Amino acid sequence: MGDFDTREAEHRIGTIMGDCLSHYRKHLDGQTAIAFCCSVAHAEAVARLFMGAGIPAASIDGSMTNEQRRDLLQALGTGRIKVLTSCALIGEGVDVPSVGGCILLRPTASTSLHLQMIGRCLRPSPGKAAAVVLDHVGNTLRLGHHLEPREWTLDGERKRDRDKAPSVKVCPQCFAAMASQAKQCLECGHTFAPEARELQQVEGELVELQRQQAKREQGSAQTLEQLRQIAQQRGYKVGWAERVYQARLAKRYGV
Repeated sequence: MGDFDTREAEHRIGTIMGDCLSHYRKHLDGQTAIAFCCSVAHAEAVARLFMGAGIPAASIDGSMTNEQRRDLLQALGTGRIKVLTSCALIGEGVDVPSVGGCILLRPTASTSLHLQMIGRCLRPSPGKAAAVVLDHVGNTLRLGHHLEPREWTLDGERKRDRDKAPSVKVCPQCFAAMASQAKQCLECGHTFAPEARELQQVEGELVELQRQQAKREQGSAQTLEQLRQIAQQRGYKVGWAERVYQARLAKRYGV
């Protein structure tokens, strides 16, 4: 499946940088995290944001040497760097088990990329109780919760059926995302009330009308006024007669 234009995405999400900082402090304060960004410039800006707030951070990109990148990953693993920002560099194959969370700042339409990004903080590590995923771009709502069971197949399928996302609900108390079948929030314990649907009833009377009869009556109406009378008798919406009349004029005179 195709993905979003990352340059366009970068312009759209530039206003959430401050929010990612406050949410890091609230949910991951003192822990290590990887922030996935839209571009190298975006990753560098996010790193500066954290450093400006006194949180050790750095940006990693493909222009660095292997040794530089290795040193940054090692610094993240030991906790010397708390937040490492990246654009399309830290993905499948990068193994830093001690990372406590992911900060999603890059929107994607790819289920595989979505799971790869989150997977960087799901590796087990001694003393690590749980991983925290801060999704600032709605990937979880679009592509499903990362713990939701999925069926994978090598069989071909139609493009429009590819990467269908399991339904997800968001807790109104703590805003944690989870499977829509959940009856209670796994984070704060909030109990979801069943959604009740109300049917709206309006006044009216059913009238039997044969299709051919209706066509004949409509065809015999030659004037706008006659069409309006039919509309009134059948309870059609206001403007139906005028649309039918204009369509006839357009067909007859090409206007």
